[in-house]
Amino acid sequence: MPTTPPIDDAARYWVRWTLLFWTIGAVVMLYMKWGQIHWLGLADTDDNIRLAQVNAWLSGQGWYDLRQYKLDPPHGASIHWSRFVDLPIAGLILATRPFVGAFDAVRIAVAVAPLIPLGLALFSSVLTVRRLIDRSAFALGAAMFFCMGTMLLMFMPTRIDHHGWQLALLATTVAGSVDPQRRRGGLVAGGAIALSLTIGLEMLPYLALATGCVALRWVWDRAEAPRMAAHGIALGLGSAVGFALFASYDNRLPVCDALSPVWLSATLLGGALFVALAAIRDDRRGVRLAAAVAAAIVVAGGFALAWPQCLGTPERLSPELRALWFVHINEVRPLYAHGWRTWFPVGLPPVIGLVGYALMLWRTRGTALFPAWATVALLGLTSAALMAWQTRSGPPAQILAVPGIAGLAWFVLPRLARHRLMVVRVGGTVAAFLLLSGTIAGLVVRAIPNEAAPPAAVKGGKGKKGGPAPTYRNRVALANRRCPTLPALRPIARIPAATVLTFVDLGPRLIAMTHHRAIAGPYHRNQTAILDVIHAFRGSPDQARAIMAKHGATLLLICPGMSESTIYNAQAKGGFYWQLARNRVPAWLTPVALPKGSPFKLWRRVELSGRRTNPFSPDMCIVKRAAFPRLRVRSKTCGFCIKEAKAFEFETLFWEQANLDDGLPSLRRLLSSQAGPNPPPETCFGQHHLSEQRRHTLSLQLCRVGRRTKRDAQYCNQSSTFGKYQHGDTYTTQPAPLCEDRFCWIRNNLAGDPYASTCDRKCSYCQSTPRHISITNHIDKWHENAPIKKCDRLTKLRLIFPWMCCAKV
Repeated sequence: MPTTPPIDDAARYWVRWTLLFWTIGAVVMLYMKWGQIHWLGLADTDDNIRLAQVNAWLSGQGWYDLRQYKLDPPHGASIHWSRFVDLPIAGLILATRPFVGAFDAVRIAVAVAPLIPLGLALFSSVLTVRRLIDRSAFALGAAMFFCMGTMLLMFMPTRIDHHGWQLALLATTVAGSVDPQRRRGGLVAGGAIALSLTIGLEMLPYLALATGCVALRWVWDRAEAPRMAAHGIALGLGSAVGFALFASYDNRLPVCDALSPVWLSATLLGGALFVALAAIRDDRRGVRLAAAVAAAIVVAGGFALAWPQCLGTPERLSPELRALWFVHINEVRPLYAHGWRTWFPVGLPPVIGLVGYALMLWRTRGTALFPAWATVALLGLTSAALMAWQTRSGPPAQILAVPGIAGLAWFVLPRLARHRLMVVRVGGTVAAFLLLSGTIAGLVVRAIPNEAAPPAAVKGGKGKKGGPAPTYRNRVALANRRCPTLPALRPIARIPAATVLTFVDLGPRLIAMTHHRAIAGPYHRNQTAILDVIHAFRGSPDQARAIMAKHGATLLLICPGMSESTIYNAQAKGGFYWQLARNRVPAWLTPVALPKGSPFKLWRRVELSGRRTNPFSPDMCIVKRAAFPRLRVRSKTCGFCIKEAKAFEFETLFWEQANLDDGLPSLRRLLSSQAGPNPPPETCFGQHHLSEQRRHTLSLQLCRVGRRTKRDAQYCNQSSTFGKYQHGDTYTTQPAPLCEDRFCWIRNNLAGDPYASTCDRKCSYCQSTPRHISITNHIDKWHENAPIKKCDRLTKLRLIFPWMCCAKV
């Protein structure tokens, strides 16, 4: 007959059971996120920057160079992270790429990498419950772990940022702090804290408190000296090794937001003092307390004297940036500032955990477990209080609540299960589990419909399928879902690489999924660039134009309705974004065609030397149809004159660059002055030659326009001589080889360099790709009465006659 209950047989193999729980949880998570994995749906900005950082490293960027050069080019944006989290992602990509290809290798990496810290977090939480409650309570601890919904989001597939690792190391710190083998526990806790600091400082308040609890336990019981000494050694040496292996070039400066010389000095000094304090053999608590207080004063005072710039918040934001950007970040707002649909499911588990901690402290008072429970309870209380400061304290608060919830459930559930009434045994046990685990909060939120919509919702109207018009919140949610998707970004990715002015929150996704560069991302070291983007969208069009020129941005990309856009729309009425959202586009922006149904709007910045002439006006449409008969014209009003997107973009740029400061009459004067008696030579553009008949047709069209618009009537009397060849004049031309691709000029335009080497003897835009043939000596000599001697003259001729590739001057 067995001497132990059957459940102890399972408890004996708790590691295997925990591995099974992790496997089941991982499979369920992969199933839930399969759509996002397939479409590489990295919803968070940190995930996208992490992937961009890994790709840059695999492409040859240095190990210690963590600047993101696709943000705020050419110098790049400083990122305060480390390479540690990059290791499993890069390893998975390199291991699977030879078998499945590059794209599927990235999919596998973003799906599997977050499950690694999930396993560490689960193991640590189960181990903590097993040590504090009972060896058989590991299954209850695992169940409560998987019920922490907000915390689990940090471990979901595609969440490849560093937050999952930091939560796992926080759980490991707790597991080490409650280890009955003091020296081993000190080494585990100190090492976990050092590694967490190497990754980032987001968990610094909890880690500092955990370290302080080690000192307090030594003050209370001198037998804790081995834990304290081991903790100090692991913390100091671990931080030094982490700094040496993972600190980037930027983090080797005295910065306040990463493991830098600032925090390394604090951990080394604190670790050394822990070792020194542990050597004190005085049995009096008062003496040990005084020594601990003196050590704390030395560390804090030395830090304040050596690094006074780091006494505030690590971000060190300017007041303007804090007011315009930081306060609008949802995760840094207090939890109570959100609606009940947010604070109820996030805050309920930590509150239940506090109840459980109070119960377990009462039950273990006077026992050897009381100091361990007190340590975890103090961490849980602190994390719950920090939620009133920032919402992002919710995941740490939930993972720290697991031991308290498990302790409360271990006390309540067996009593309900042994009740004499079946309805209580079954229904009461299920209801108690749903309540204690916090699962009831999610059920309530889903059961109550969300009918709230802000006043900004559009009045009336119907949806595309005849149903009611979507509410304001639904439109914002739809834009947030559609714009970061690969199908939406695919047309953007096909455009030649350029620097793009876009939303701060869209920048990371853009640079991770395309070859484009962005001005800013939501990272506090990027303060100047973030302010530039905010000023561009909140300010005037001229201010936005100057900012784009400052950063070399040639494209402007917006996603109407995206969360960030709602701030500009609501707080900067009349600003640049407010005007763009209402189709009030300045003259220096040219629309770039996107597929029908695209959630984006895209424009190209062009430099204007005068007032813009509307390229879609009837006058311009007639002229363009005469000069370019192969281009299709939809109607006389030229709503969109040209169906071919590249030709359309080229045409628009041509008419805007022609310096038509007074409209069509100026165009007539330019044409008559440059093309009257001396037509340009036959050229390579599209194999179209400017024949006498086409010039005569152009002159007649211009006359018709003049008569119809009652402008420049006298000009039509001279139409008989306009555009005709005067064969008596002498001019010579040198035959020009044809471009291999008739759209070489357009393609060069799209590449953002339409004026490259205007004065060169070579046609640089025709040789910009290997397939194009260099074109030289198109014009050897013009009529002696109309010599070309200046580069700006040639530039104007090229703009007026785009079929002229280049000239020898």
